[in-house]
Amino acid sequence: MKKRIALLYGGEKSEHDVSVMGYKYVSSLLNGSPYEILPVYITKMGEWYVGDKSQLRAYPCAYGGGGLYTEDGYVRIDCVLPLLHGRLGEDGSLQGALDIMGVPYVGADVCTGAVSADKHYAKLVVSSLDIPTLDSVVFSSFEDTEGALGKCKEKLGFPLFIKPRRLGSSVGAYPVYDEEDFRSCFSLSMKAGGNLVIAERMLEEKRELECAFLEMGGKRIITAPGEIHISGFYGFGEKYGGQTRVSARADISKEYAERISDYAERIAEALRLRHLARIDFFLSDGTVCFNEVNTFPGFTEDSLYPKMLEASGIPPRDAILSFIEDALAC
Repeated sequence: MKKRIALLYGGEKSEHDVSVMGYKYVSSLLNGSPYEILPVYITKMGEWYVGDKSQLRAYPCAYGGGGLYTEDGYVRIDCVLPLLHGRLGEDGSLQGALDIMGVPYVGADVCTGAVSADKHYAKLVVSSLDIPTLDSVVFSSFEDTEGALGKCKEKLGFPLFIKPRRLGSSVGAYPVYDEEDFRSCFSLSMKAGGNLVIAERMLEEKRELECAFLEMGGKRIITAPGEIHISGFYGFGEKYGGQTRVSARADISKEYAERISDYAERIAEALRLRHLARIDFFLSDGTVCFNEVNTFPGFTEDSLYPKMLEASGIPPRDAILSFIEDALAC
């Protein structure tokens, strides 16, 4: 009997569409695989369906070793590939539910997901490794706009970025150049981020470099850095609207490439990354600075992560099959 692999996609509304794009690409890569592929769609309201919304409503359960309960009966699941991003996808919430169900899954565990998904907590871990990070200030629901503005002026100055601590894909993120910008953007970012926001000093002259982390054949691999070529703000539309040029191999010196690789290896070890992740850095004025880590990076046809794998001679299909095999063996 073939092992049944559930591809979870959709989910939390702010990054729902990115997940759907990833599902289309990854499911095409798994055509003809040795597994039975079971699409499981999660609506923006958190409803689960086998297939898509027009098909069977499903309810996660621990019965029978872990699976889904539907009106047509129990559906066993042998492993989950969670093609979900951000809140309730990468932040450990889903992983905790799968642990309770007793179903193995690809990607980071609960603790790694929770820490990595929170930009402030991830920076605390990385800073403890003596790896440079951007100056930042964090805010919660107890902070009023004028109080937050005063702290940012004192500690960061302008320009700066303000963004939710626990969302990805630049959702709710805004460049801020003056006090007027701050007053108009602060409440928007707080609303998008569930009243958890981080403000960071803006590097006006920078290069955005990313490397892929993966585990294959019992080995940890850090690919050579790729680059996002940006001019101005790198927002959601630029990331997923085909408006940004990317290079699977960044044109940087051997010294910078080795420094990024060293930092990435240390971050992967400290955060206990598993199977796959993307680790992002800035290069500015001769300094390599940590940006963030994504424990399930964008995996669409246009995403940099699979492009970096290909540039390193690793077919994305082979990588995904390796992740699944390792998860099943746990």
